[in-house]
Amino acid sequence: MKEKLKVEAIQMELYQDFLNKMPQAEQRQRVEELLNWVMTEFPNLKAEYKWNQPMFTDHGTYIIGFSV
Repeated sequence: MKEKLKVEAIQMELYQDFLNKMPQAEQRQRVEELLNWVMTEFPNLKAEYKWNQPMFTDHGTYIIGFSV
């Protein structure tokens, strides 16, 4: 469990610049919760940051991305 939390923290670091650019704290918190949920529920997905958006891939295949 401790290792899983460490991986999630590293993945969230990847998105920190994206989150910091959001002017509204409530919006930032919601998006962070959503990203954490995806990482928790679908641990096999790889967290990436491409085309100015957080996204998740599986074996190099785009699965989902988030724009705000």
